[in-house]
Parts: sequence; structure tokens; C-alpha cells
Amino acid sequence: AAITDALTTTANRRHFDELKDIEFRRAQRLGQPLSVLLCDVDFFKRYNDTHGHQAGDAALVAVVDAWRTQLRTSDILARYGGDEFALVLPGTRREDAEELAARLAAAHELRWTAGFVEWTPQEDLYSALGRADTLMFDRKPKRG
Repeated sequence: AAITDALTTTANRRHFDELKDIEFRRAQRLGQPLSVLLCDVDFFKRYNDTHGHQAGDAALVAVVDAWRTQLRTSDILARYGGDEFALVLPGTRREDAEELAARLAAAHELRWTAGFVEWTPQEDLYSALGRADTLMFDRKPKRG
């Protein structure tokens, strides 16, 4: 329970931080690619306000269940925050992460925005996560 998000049964953020560090060191040691993806559900507050928090919780569980059908056992999925999720994709180049993001989007009707980048050996993993976060923020639909 200390390493799992109670709602989605994904890794929680603390456990994600441990797992991503392990994968990062492995990618460095073996010279393998590694991509990270951060995603945030679009207009989730509006969804909760319209449908209620139980419906919002159910939607998060359903989308995670749909995503799991598209992920490999080596991929690390975590609930990063309320309606934000993170993925570490060992052995994955950016193009393959982009293809995975498209499959995840098709797996469930809930709309979300993602930022995904391939880690480069010249940076630490926190920098790669920061780049993914910036991309996600830049791509987010604006309230209108």
C-alpha cells in the first residue's frame, strides 16, 4: 500500500521516483534509449464539477485500465498527481513513445494531453521530465 496509488493501483509518485531512478541508471549503464511521458487529463475539474467526484474517480480508473492493455510489463505507469500520470518507457525512442501515446489516446475516450521526450545521455532524468512537463503544458488546451 505504501508504494501503490489506492485509486488506480498504479505506482504512487514516491515509488515512481524510485523506479525511474533504477531505469535511468540501467539506461545509462547499457547505453539504451529511455523515454518519459507526462500526461494530464484535459478539463478534469470541469468533469468532476459536472459529473461528480465519484464519476471522476471511475474515469481515472477506467483510463488506467485501458492504458494497461497497451503497455509492456517493463513500462512504468504512475499516478503523478491528481489527474496527472507519468510513464517511463525503457528501451524506447521518442518516435516509439509518440506511437504509444497515440495508442493510449485511442484506448479510452477520456481526453488528455501529453508531453513525451527521449532522455539524452547529456542530461539527468529530472531534466528530461522537465522537458516533458513543459511540452505537456504547451500542448494543453486553453480554457475557453
